[in-house]
Amino acid sequence: AFAFDGKVYAVPLLTANWVVYYNKKLFDEMGLKPPTTWEEFMANNEALKAKGVTPLAVTIDGRWPAFIMFEEMILRTAGPDFYNKLMAGEAKYTDPEVVNAMTLWKDMIDKGYFTDPGIPFGTGDNAILPLFQGGEVAMIPIGDWYSATLVGGGLVPGEDYDAFIMPNQNPDLPPARG
Repeated sequence: AFAFDGKVYAVPLLTANWVVYYNKKLFDEMGLKPPTTWEEFMANNEALKAKGVTPLAVTIDGRWPAFIMFEEMILRTAGPDFYNKLMAGEAKYTDPEVVNAMTLWKDMIDKGYFTDPGIPFGTGDNAILPLFQGGEVAMIPIGDWYSATLVGGGLVPGEDYDAFIMPNQNPDLPPARG
């Protein structure tokens, strides 16, 4: 990823896992478990929505977070090999794999599983953290580095929140990784 014509031009500052943080107290209160299958993930979303809780916090604030759910939908439906081809320009955004991922994502949007994508999500103006702390939002798909923000907000790991890797929608794919 950092080479051109056989020469390395950069070194990554860090690598991070993409996880889904979840409000542990809310999950325990509702009898929910971290999902290991797509069916369990969708059942959790439906149960949360039925209780008036927004399942997933998303934002386009700052632009970069906008790719999180797109990436997750591609990875969980078409897999990492297809995602890498798409990023390398060897696959098209009109290919059936992308259309399938986008259709699935739209269905989740239509069901009301996400917050308003315009909600601020930065260190200076973070509206998602209080929603998560208060149990109005159950899950945050984000890099594992966000744990520092949760701890800084007074949440205790393993007690107030925990994390899981979003499961694959396509069961033929290798096990989901962050």
